[in-house]
Formats: sequence, structure tokens, C-alpha cells
Amino acid sequence: EFTKHMLGDDLFKSATLGLDKTFAQLDVDHNVSDNLFAASISGTIDYSKFDNQLKTILEAMETKKVIEVHYQTPTTDEPKTFRIKPLKIFNYKNTIYVHAQYAKMPGRVYRSAGFYPTFALQRFKKVTLTDTPFRNPNNYDFEKHLNQGFGVFSQKKFKVKMELTGWAQAFVRERLWSKDQKFTQ
Repeated sequence: EFTKHMLGDDLFKSATLGLDKTFAQLDVDHNVSDNLFAASISGTIDYSKFDNQLKTILEAMETKKVIEVHYQTPTTDEPKTFRIKPLKIFNYKNTIYVHAQYAKMPGRVYRSAGFYPTFALQRFKKVTLTDTPFRNPNNYDFEKHLNQGFGVFSQKKFKVKMELTGWAQAFVRERLWSKDQKFTQ
């Protein structure tokens, strides 16, 4: 129920069916009422419109094939075309993202970007599976590259000491922001 609004009907039904089959194999009682759970969905994106893009990305990840994407940010008039190696799909604040590595575009010289780009699913205008195979990079570690600092790109990490009061203190204290964080009242 927490993800229904993001998955769309088809993917939600598939996920629910998979869970039902698993529970049946485990011989456990899983008759929990659906009306015990809900999600606050104001301001979220209707991902049912992006089922085809998501399915193509998933197929590319399973078959290790490069995809060609037409990607349009809110600040551009026309989509840009990239070839990418989709590495991980993740959710951050009710938005679905694709963590990837750029792939060589035909007829162009390949230069490594030096980072793994992140693409918002709702900005994919077109996704095409290519025949070009890829391997996951040897040094790829999702946690290391993204999960501890999404949206913050830096070459060198540094420690920060902050003094917070009121609601900000309570909000920050409830969450894990860094593996080595410490709080002092």
C-alpha cells in the first residue's frame, strides 16, 4: 500500500501477486486487512503513465543491455538523447530515479563523466532497448556513490558540525544522515 501510488496498477498487481504466492509457499497467515495501511500522496507523480519506460529499463537491467533515452528536464525545451547503462532503480521522496552510467553514443568519442548520473523516471520521454551489452562497473557501490548524499556532489568529503533548535533539531535527530553522525543535546 505504501508504494501503490508510485507503481501504477499493473506493477502493483504484479508485486501483490508475487507477495501472495510467497506467503502461500511459507504456510503463514497473511490475512491483514488492506484498510490498515495508507499513503499520503499529495504532490506525487502518477507513474502509471511511465509503465512502458519502466518495463524497458527493467528489461535492460535484467539482460544487461544499454538503453537509448530521450530525457527532458523541466528547464529545457527539447529532450536530449543519451545512451546509458541502467544500474539501479531507487525511490527518494516519492520520486523514482534511475542510477546509471553513460554509454558510448554511436559516432561519438566516449569520455567518462567521472560520476554516475541520476535520472528521474518521469523525465524519460522515450526509452529504447539496444543490442549493445554492458557489464556493471567493478567499482559500482550504490551506497557509496549515492545513498549517503543524494543530490550533493563533491570530490572530497568533510565533517560538518551544526547547531539546531526547535523542530529542525527534532526532525534531524529522528533520521540517519551519515554513518558516523553524533548528536549532543
